Amino acid sequence: MIDNIWMVSSKYSKICKLYSVFFDKTIKDKILNETDYKSVIQKIKDKKYTKYNKNALIEEESYYVDSKKIEEEVYLAGFRKILSEIYQGQKDVIKLKDKNKVLSDKEVPRILIYEYIDEISDNEYFLFTSIDTRHIVKSKTIIDIDRFLNKSKERYVSKNTTHDENYIYDITQGIIVPKKIIAIYDKSNSILYVDSVLEFEGMLFIHEQQKERAKNILSDFEKGINLIGKEHYAVKGIDKSFEEQVLSKFRSSARLAKYDLNEQKHSIANIKKAVNRLSKEDRVLFDDKNKIIIVDSNVVKTFVAIIHNGIVERLISGEIDLIG
Repeated sequence: MIDNIWMVSSKYSKICKLYSVFFDKTIKDKILNETDYKSVIQKIKDKKYTKYNKNALIEEESYYVDSKKIEEEVYLAGFRKILSEIYQGQKDVIKLKDKNKVLSDKEVPRILIYEYIDEISDNEYFLFTSIDTRHIVKSKTIIDIDRFLNKSKERYVSKNTTHDENYIYDITQGIIVPKKIIAIYDKSNSILYVDSVLEFEGMLFIHEQQKERAKNILSDFEKGINLIGKEHYAVKGIDKSFEEQVLSKFRSSARLAKYDLNEQKHSIANIKKAVNRLSKEDRVLFDDKNKIIIVDSNVVKTFVAIIHNGIVERLISGEIDLIG
């Protein structure tokens, strides 16, 4: 069964506040019946997960992490904050039929969290879902179509029909209830299972921090500070168009943000082997005489791929093609 429901808001691209959302049992049951959460939890827990590490993030592999060790991870600071506030308890309650404005200006719903209790095992889980901010309804008058049509017993209602508040609603703000589970927190063993890495990062606004870091890393590639491969090849061809391509794509900026010069373990020969498996239009060029890799805005995905050891290995093996 679903016990508690929480909503996390955001403001200015940052996690803002945690609210307790009050639903009556009928609505909780409706949410529960729309998705078989027990099966979803089992499916996620049965999945092969990588223990949390930097490569799991780079390669976007589903991972698990012991929440007791999260304090060491800046990456998961947003999750730790939400978890802490849930355990502390919140005074702010949002009621389904409350017409008073609850959220402050510029504050928008961001995350919906269900507390699910398995009635057989008594295990408790927090299920994290991401609210699509593009689908937030603001200041709209909504007509309940079923009641609207059933009342008139006709396909359309004539102009003379008296409007009834039973089927016309004024909504100050509303959301489409998300169904996809992004991550699960198992309270029994304090383990967080992240099923969709990129969506989890986006949900917590980690990509905003990453975009800024990616921009700085690109700047250092331009200056010749950041290099590629064991032989430390410089990169030529990074311009405004290239930068825009990288920063406009969530996956590219996220991967670039995780670049580390000290982790360049592959030789240029291996990187060439990986690149040669790609179609010609996706290949970067190598100037071995001057130790330079030449790029342009058409090969952004390739550039982002070859700066990470794990992705180079998977390209060589043919396990993956370019992603992004």
